[in-house]
Amino acid sequence: MDAAADVARGERAARQGRFIAAWTHLVREWDYHRVEAEEVIDAPDGRVLVTARLTVRGRRSGAEIDHKGAGVYEITEGKISAITAYLDRAEALEAVGLRE
Repeated sequence: MDAAADVARGERAARQGRFIAAWTHLVREWDYHRVEAEEVIDAPDGRVLVTARLTVRGRRSGAEIDHKGAGVYEITEGKISAITAYLDRAEALEAVGLRE
């Protein structure tokens, strides 16, 4: 099963995409949020895999989430042209042809 949350291609698509819309909605619901890049890996095909830790606290509930995920970034002419989000590092590594 592919855990990719969404793919947006190009700046306009990213701004109008479901991923960005969902993220914007979620940020409004959080009292606190922080995203920290932990690892950057150059994939053999030119893509870049970034693992990150997401820490959030719900505005109303006070519930805290601490999650590690990964994103695969496609770079075209020096700019990010697409991002695919994965729920875990192993799946992102597999997507770019690498393994742990």
